[in-house]
Amino acid sequence: MGSSRGSRPIGRAHLGILLVVVVLASSCRWDPVRPGPRPDHRGRPTGTATGVRLLDPGDDALRLPEAPGSYEWWNFFASDDFQGLTVSAIFLSANPWDVDYRKAVHLHRADPVATPAPDPLDFPLLQINVVRGGTKVFTTVALPPGVTTSFAEAAPEGRIGASTFTAGADGVWRVHLDHPDMTNWLRVKGDIEFRPGAPAFTVDGGGMWGAIPGGDLHQWNFPVPVPTTSGHIRVENRLGVMVLDTDIAGGGYTDHIWGEGLHDDVASAWHFGQAPLASGGKLVYVWVTPRDPEVEQYGRLILVRPGAVPEVREITSMDRDGQTRGKMGLAYHDTLTLHIAGGGSVTVRWRGNVEDWPFQVAGDAVFDIDIPGEALVTGVPGGAEYAWHEGIDDPLFRLLSSALDDVPWIP
Repeated sequence: MGSSRGSRPIGRAHLGILLVVVVLASSCRWDPVRPGPRPDHRGRPTGTATGVRLLDPGDDALRLPEAPGSYEWWNFFASDDFQGLTVSAIFLSANPWDVDYRKAVHLHRADPVATPAPDPLDFPLLQINVVRGGTKVFTTVALPPGVTTSFAEAAPEGRIGASTFTAGADGVWRVHLDHPDMTNWLRVKGDIEFRPGAPAFTVDGGGMWGAIPGGDLHQWNFPVPVPTTSGHIRVENRLGVMVLDTDIAGGGYTDHIWGEGLHDDVASAWHFGQAPLASGGKLVYVWVTPRDPEVEQYGRLILVRPGAVPEVREITSMDRDGQTRGKMGLAYHDTLTLHIAGGGSVTVRWRGNVEDWPFQVAGDAVFDIDIPGEALVTGVPGGAEYAWHEGIDDPLFRLLSSALDDVPWIP
């Protein structure tokens, strides 16, 4: 990979999720805790998202800052609607949801003289989900003992254990998976290509977080907009029984996100979602609740059409309806209506959660899309997510999730 960072053995780094939490969650209320002091970004220059900036391949190499709390990930999602099959692989060079990492950051910020600064590269993760027909057939949110990692600084290449991602000169990203689940009972193996249908881009004018003081220290890239995905995926248990063995072909999603310091230094929560457009391509929306109460909530709607430069429109307001709670206690609204600058709206209705944590819910949704320049459509299948960053700092949750290190590992 040439010049790289992170090539050293790592213990059982993890997302910070203990499965027994699912059993306890119905009786637990996840209240926020007060973290240590955050950096004061007031007075930093900010921008407004007015368009897009096209990317070069090198823009998606390792960009992880060295400051405590910094994070980075490359997210690859492939879907095959004909089979009802999805594969999600997220390579995190530094995992912002690791409870031990967040605790170390808060302790260091509270007393930087007495408490050493944690190294972001000590907290990697490869999170993989394989879902067929709405049921997970493989999942992992932990690394095996002694795994090594490496991420190139000059090219978009990364490795966690035996799994890798790389981008070729042709713009095609290739993901190779070879990874056990959390107990080493199942193993997933596969190769998936992501072929771009539009130029790689990021939001211009200060980035996705540009409206927030300090937001210019965080970045959100889209390296393979509207991808065509193809490959093969296999899941097998230790007895040699094949759980899944199939080709995968369809669409998907990718992003590359990083930042200096914790997510919640700039944003306390966000809504995110995506759905296909009738004209081809897809829409992506983001609605952000800034950490600073003096900064208004805001949103971006991104329209990505095949072969065209993506378009960014402002979301002027968002209506919420249907308040509910996830299985692990996180309150959210299951119906959102986004009002778009220049006219039009997008309504998002949740259908069910695939991911359900005290800090995040994510799952299937249907969209009603009424945007000037696009055909009026209703009931379009897509995906939605809500994240509340301090939800992972609940003391009980921290205690239980750290115990994931003690989940039995089959040699």
